[in-house]
Amino acid sequence: MHIPQRPLPIAELTKKLAEKGDPGRLISLFGRKMVDEKGRYLHWDEFRRKVNDDGLSLDEGWFAIRTARITAAQFIPLMDTANRRFSYCEPSSLRATLQFVDLNAGGTLGTAPRGLTQAQGSQYFTRTLAEEPFLH
Repeated sequence: MHIPQRPLPIAELTKKLAEKGDPGRLISLFGRKMVDEKGRYLHWDEFRRKVNDDGLSLDEGWFAIRTARITAAQFIPLMDTANRRFSYCEPSSLRATLQFVDLNAGGTLGTAPRGLTQAQGSQYFTRTLAEEPFLH
């Protein structure tokens, strides 16, 4: 089993980049996207292996992504064993994909290729109406 390499903690990464002595360069890294140029939400282990086309060092690229993710993080009321709060990020590409699935797959997921009988269709429609208020 492959155990992924761990990135530097954000505080150490910030200190390392700040020690390079170019505050303008460090500031320019803020406000970037939390995904790569193809819209992928990469884990550190994948990110460190990808080809860098944007002129940033590996540390600068990861700093830009991490700060974007930290800024966009939504916290949930769960804690890990070190008493840190769990969080997640929802990139705009995910929201667009979910909307596409919602609009185009309604009534077709989980059905047999032959379709539904009249009774099954009515039952499915009734369940959908009952569950709808809880999904949004």
